[in-house]
Order: sequence, then C-alpha cells, then structure tokens
Amino acid sequence: MIAVVQRVSHASVTIHDQLKGQIETGFLILLGITHTDTYEDVAWLSRKIIGMRIFGDAEGKMNLDLAAVGGEFC
Repeated sequence: MIAVVQRVSHASVTIHDQLKGQIETGFLILLGITHTDTYEDVAWLSRKIIGMRIFGDAEGKMNLDLAAVGGEFC
C-alpha cells in the first residue's frame, strides 16, 4: 500500500466529467492498494495520515492535524 498526501486549500475529484467529491481545507489522498493489503494496514495508514501535524498554527509552525483545522479529505 502506498499513499501520496497533498495538503490543499480546496480540491475536487472528477471521473468521466462527473464531480465525485470536493473539499475545502484538508488532504487530497492518492491511494494505491493491492490484494495483499489487509484491513489492519488500511486502519494503520488512515490513523497515520489523519494524525499528521502539517497545518500551521497561530505562530505559523506546522503543528496542527486535520481535526484541529476542521479539515476534510478526498
């Protein structure tokens, strides 16, 4: 399993000219999963991504996670 995570101020996903999802502040996640990946692998990676502290706090330091900024993911 591999994930590419991009911090975004807004993002959307379009498939065959149909909007499938859109968010404001949060993460755009490109995720690759194979048949050998388990539910435990997915759960671990999900917790890891959601807990990443890569949003700026009041002092401009990258110290806030997704929940702290009220972010979303797609």
